[in-house]
Amino acid sequence: MTDGELGMGSGQFGAVGSGLSGLIKTAGVEWPDVFCRFVDLQPELTADTAASCILQELLDPDLRIKEVGYSGSGKSGTRRMTVQPKIIRDLTTKNSSKSLTKKSVFLVSGGARGVTAECVAKLAQTQPCSFILLGRSTIEDEPEWAKGVDEDKTKLKQAAMKSLVDSGEKPTPAKVNQLVGKVEAGRDIRKNLERISNAGGNAEYVSADVTDAKKLKTAIAPVVKKIGPVTGIIHGAGVLADKLIEKKTSDDFDAVCSTKINGIDALLKSINPKKLTHLLLFSSAAGFYGNAGQSDYAVANEALNRIALLF
Repeated sequence: MTDGELGMGSGQFGAVGSGLSGLIKTAGVEWPDVFCRFVDLQPELTADTAASCILQELLDPDLRIKEVGYSGSGKSGTRRMTVQPKIIRDLTTKNSSKSLTKKSVFLVSGGARGVTAECVAKLAQTQPCSFILLGRSTIEDEPEWAKGVDEDKTKLKQAAMKSLVDSGEKPTPAKVNQLVGKVEAGRDIRKNLERISNAGGNAEYVSADVTDAKKLKTAIAPVVKKIGPVTGIIHGAGVLADKLIEKKTSDDFDAVCSTKINGIDALLKSINPKKLTHLLLFSSAAGFYGNAGQSDYAVANEALNRIALLF
C-alpha cells in the first residue's frame, strides 16, 4: 500500500492508503479466529516475488505480528520488516530553532472544547502565543432561560423543558438536548477562551467546517490578518461512530475519516506552508493496535500517523 517499508523508509509512499492497516488490525481484534495481517509490498517487486512474500506470511506461525513490509529487488534480495511497540522515555526536543515565541500562531481544530482545549490551555501557560480555535459550534448569546442556571446538566434540562412548555412547544428529549447542548458548548468555548487569556495568550474562536479548505481559509482570513500568519497546526478534531465492522455504513466511515484525514488536508491548504514550524496531530492507539468497534477511527488515525512521517 505504501513503499514496502510501512512508510518508515526514505522513499515516497501513500500516507492515506497506509491507514488501511488500521482496518486490518481492527479486524484481527473483532474476529479473533481469523488470521489478519497487513502486508505492504513495494510496487517494484515482481509478481512472482510478491506472491512468494504473501505466501510466506500466510504460512507464518507467529500470529503476534500485525504488519509486514517487503521491499528491495535484484541481487540484494527482498527485505522484510515489521513494526513492534517501543517505549520512548525521552520526548524532549533538541531543536531549539523550532521553539515557541510570543509571535507563534497556532491553528487548532477541535481546540475550543475537550482534551484539545485542555492541551491548548497548558500550552498557553508555557508560552503565551496566539491561537485560532476552530469548532463546529457557533457562539451565541445565552438564552434567557439559561441565565443564572449553573453547570448542572439536570438543572439545565429542567430549565430548557420549562422554556419549551412556556413557548407552547412539546419538550421532547431531542429538543431539550439540543437546547442544552448549545448552551454547554457556548459556555465551554467562553471558558476556554478566558483560560487562555488569563494565561497570557491570545485566542480567537472561529466556527468553520474543518474539512472544507476553501471555506476554512476564508473563515480564518480576518483573524490571520489581525494576529499574523499561522506558524503551527494542532489537529485535534475527531468524531466517533463506534460499531462492529459488519454494522458499519459508508456514512460512518466518511464522517470519522473525513474529519481526521480531510481535516488535516484542509488545515494545511488554508495556511502558508512556508510559515509552518510546528505540526501536532492528535492520534490514537486504535490506529496502532486496532480497536473493537473503531475500524474507521483506526484507519483515520493510522493515516495521521503516516502523514506525520512526511514532515
